[in-house]
Amino acid sequence: MMYTILVSCDFAPSWLALTREKRRSFRAQHVLPIFTRYTGKISARFYDSESFHAEFSDFILFETERLEHYFMLVEELRDCPLLTDGHVEFRESFITIENGFRTVPEAAADLCSSWSQ
Repeated sequence: MMYTILVSCDFAPSWLALTREKRRSFRAQHVLPIFTRYTGKISARFYDSESFHAEFSDFILFETERLEHYFMLVEELRDCPLLTDGHVEFRESFITIENGFRTVPEAAADLCSSWSQ
């Protein structure tokens, strides 16, 4: 089963005050090593939305077959300077199941048969 997680976030003025070169260096040192540890387990795509949306500046779209990979990645991010120094704040997360409408009848049948045993 494929899970898709959308996380909205806001980058703080402290992040925006850094030069683009300092941001690239910071990402390379603190953020990319975390994502590298989850290569093949979770994918992430990054979107800039501040020009189109007022409630948050960016969002990340994660995809994984195991929610524990997402959980552990986020826990590592929470411990890194990107979040601990207040450069970014995660706002909301939305977890979905790809093609869940197809999965529900099969899962419900399996669940009902296990209850009757």
